[in-house]
Amino acid sequence: MLYVKAFLAWFLFGVTAVLLGAAREKLLRPRLSDLAAHQVETLVVCAVIFALTVGFVRWARPSGSETWAIGCFWVILTLAFEIGIFHFALGKPMAELTADFNILRGHLWPLVLLTELIGPTVARSTVR
Repeated sequence: MLYVKAFLAWFLFGVTAVLLGAAREKLLRPRLSDLAAHQVETLVVCAVIFALTVGFVRWARPSGSETWAIGCFWVILTLAFEIGIFHFALGKPMAELTADFNILRGHLWPLVLLTELIGPTVARSTVR
């Protein structure tokens, strides 16, 4: 049952990310460069994912070891979704997908994965 709850939380992350992406296009892109708009959106996505993670931890009450497993589960789901949808279904080149991982060029996508990975453990340490 814990992983069903974890999957539902991850699905909510995805819905949130899509909505924030739409907000980026409408509100940020006209005012900022493409990279800056993505950076702002990524930081907001991380904050919202962490807030949702705190709610998930309060709801599901995972143990310490389960929090690490759930973080790994969320990262695997996210990577499978990104590659499955954007590369295989929509034909986006892998080089384009992997470019989003280059923090040295200002791409902050790895922070989303890091938030998913450590979020449950950090949230558990703050929720009692």
